[in-house]
Amino acid sequence: MSVFYENVLKRLIEERRRLGLSQREMGRLVRLDQSNYSKVEMGNRRLNYHELKRLGDSQADLYYIFTGKRYDGRYGFFAAELNYAHLVGLLNLMRTFSNFRHGAEDADQGAMLSVSAELSRLSEWGQRSGRSIFYYIRILLDCNQKEMADGLGVDVKKLRRLENGGCLADSELICIMYENYRVSPSLVLQDRKSLAAETGCLLSGMDFTADEVGTIIAHIQGEKEIRVS
Repeated sequence: MSVFYENVLKRLIEERRRLGLSQREMGRLVRLDQSNYSKVEMGNRRLNYHELKRLGDSQADLYYIFTGKRYDGRYGFFAAELNYAHLVGLLNLMRTFSNFRHGAEDADQGAMLSVSAELSRLSEWGQRSGRSIFYYIRILLDCNQKEMADGLGVDVKKLRRLENGGCLADSELICIMYENYRVSPSLVLQDRKSLAAETGCLLSGMDFTADEVGTIIAHIQGEKEIRVS
């Protein structure tokens, strides 16, 4: 288990305590008994894709758990305005805007913005072709299956299953994807709430005004005006 994943588990515990939940109560959120959930926090069991989706549906901050970045709510008005597809569009527009500004809050956010925007575009094709986001990560990295499998710490057979949707990512694999390739956990999980937190953090780093964000959202939604408060 990497130090990076250990930090993910520390933030998972931190989130549980922030919400005032016991291990038993947190386990209920993801449909695990207390014993199995305890193993998750100790690093002896991974949360699977569906358990992570359930966690994302709770009050837990999934984006913070995986990235260590917490959205401050500065652009909170947009979260209720945009669905998942709109948020993906916002990522693409933000990459365009970033070319005219001095970038994001740090190099890490800038790298994630670029990768997330490109993956979101390619993943739209993937939904039609049956390919998963893992396939497009490998295409973007311009590497073969063996190289990609080694980078993810899996064998080629499992990578093929991941690329074709035969199996889904667990919490450690999602962590590795973010640690090694700056692939957004929000996109892997297709989680609207955490994607809203991600785009909010990126917007804050790029220092947009509320009016500018409102204009961008109106463009994405195809509307002439949008109320910004």
